[in-house]
Amino acid sequence: MKSYGLTGVVAYFRLLSRALVGAKMKRTLAHLVVGFTVIGSASAQEQKCAMGDTVACEDLYDELVSEGALEAKMASLKEACKKRSARSCALAGWLLTKNDEQEEGAQYWAKACDLGLNVACAWAADAMLNLGDSEEALTYAKKGCDRGNRSMCLLAVTVSSENEMWHVALTYSKKGCALGLSELCAAARELGRAMERAKRALPLLTSSCQAGEVESCLTAAEIVIKIGREREAGRYWKMACDLGDGDACLNLASSLEGSRNKKERIYSLKKACRLGRAEACFEVGDELLQVGQKKEALHYWKKGCDLHDVEACKAGSLEAESEQRWDDAHEMAQKACRLGDEESCERAPSLKESSMEGEQTEGGGDW
Repeated sequence: MKSYGLTGVVAYFRLLSRALVGAKMKRTLAHLVVGFTVIGSASAQEQKCAMGDTVACEDLYDELVSEGALEAKMASLKEACKKRSARSCALAGWLLTKNDEQEEGAQYWAKACDLGLNVACAWAADAMLNLGDSEEALTYAKKGCDRGNRSMCLLAVTVSSENEMWHVALTYSKKGCALGLSELCAAARELGRAMERAKRALPLLTSSCQAGEVESCLTAAEIVIKIGREREAGRYWKMACDLGDGDACLNLASSLEGSRNKKERIYSLKKACRLGRAEACFEVGDELLQVGQKKEALHYWKKGCDLHDVEACKAGSLEAESEQRWDDAHEMAQKACRLGDEESCERAPSLKESSMEGEQTEGGGDW
């Protein structure tokens, strides 16, 4: 029920996307640019680089390195980028990427895209994808598609399909189809059919969920997210949580993050923690501390630590130390140390000493 016939379509998107998007894309995108104009008094080499000529970018980089001028050039480009020069942002992105500073380079390409340099949207999307940030990759692929770049429509469909965001995939399939990419016309039809089948399945899933079938609740939540009705997912997660599914409790709590319904979020995190979700124990402890419930926060951090969550161990140890509960502080610091936290390894010996001193004091020793 969960695939709805899209597995083959997504696999096809991925293969087609790899053919159009990636390292080679940067060499061929200049003809896809809509309304790009080079500004300022840049050299011909810089202009070619800003348009996506990787040979020109490599030559420019090598020239700047050989002259010892790379650092100064980078500072100049960054300063111009701050003053909203899209070309300077793009050039900075290229030089940073060439200098193995991919993450910062991607941010400069993103800035260039935001300033209206269409081709930079593609570079930013490609770089974000290579860095493993599919959310940001989708953001810039959508911008590129909205500005008429067909390959970015394909990338937007690929990423959104792989993340099961069918409504987004359908929107950008239609846009790519309108721009002449026939593969996306077929994709739009298939996605539309899949979404209709999913919608027809919802009433039955809802009835099964209400009758106590946890899997139906989870599937219904998954479907409403896929078809763009995310706000309805909480209803299904709530029912699954009440039926004892810890992941549903955690999903519900995540959906409530930043909302005014803090009480419901804390309730969901507590239940997820009790159902063995260690990360929920840490999160609920943090929430409880913020509202002044230190004793209860420590209780949940200890439980999270018992479930091998290093963050819960660290937070619990620090809170126990502030309350001079030396045994608890030492025990959780030791556990955090075993879980790989170096700072806790450094803290553990002094906490042990404090614990031993506390025992001697309680024993009334004259020392």
